[in-house]
Amino acid sequence: MELIKQLKKLGLNHSESTVYLFLLQNGLSTPPIVSRQTKIARTNCYNLLSSLEEKGIIDVTFEGKRKAYLARNPESIIGMLDVQRQAALNLIPDLEGMYTIHKNKPLIKYYVGLEQVKQIFLQSLDAPQITSISALKKLKIKLPDFFNYYNNQIMNRSIQLNEVKFATNSTVDLPTSVLLWGEHCAFLSLDEPVFGTVLMSKGISTTLRLLLNEKKSL
Repeated sequence: MELIKQLKKLGLNHSESTVYLFLLQNGLSTPPIVSRQTKIARTNCYNLLSSLEEKGIIDVTFEGKRKAYLARNPESIIGMLDVQRQAALNLIPDLEGMYTIHKNKPLIKYYVGLEQVKQIFLQSLDAPQITSISALKKLKIKLPDFFNYYNNQIMNRSIQLNEVKFATNSTVDLPTSVLLWGEHCAFLSLDEPVFGTVLMSKGISTTLRLLLNEKKSL
């Protein structure tokens, strides 16, 4: 039922949604009636009714000595969501305190083989700016067809490409290439054994860019 799907998006599970819709359609009902009509076990039905009452979208009253439940105005769902939102806002400071402990630790991923290393280059295409140290030069030699595709994607997506080059008379041949984008730093070896290591760290990526900018100013 479409309504159950929509209620699930608002935080009710399938059984809660079923009970809530039953009360909305049938009015004041005792737990045995709800259980019988929804085909939900009576013990579970009591738990579901308590949960819905706690959420503030149904009310409890008495029919004689027996409890009976009634759905509140559907606008009460907005109140339920407001309570959840406020609970989330109250929780954020504690969660951010826990996150701060780990956010400066770099996330490291390893890639082995040409096909996996290609994925590193493809990931970089999501960034507005890419910095390369020998990476594209070696990619062109090792995988010319993939290099052409990658280079075309850079142009088609209007990505700013910064290639760091050494002096023309330099004999330096870096065994490892570097690719920077966003908060990612990739160290690549396109010679055997082919592998790549990607670090995701704002601090490390910022440091490398500052060092490269310093090199340009010398």
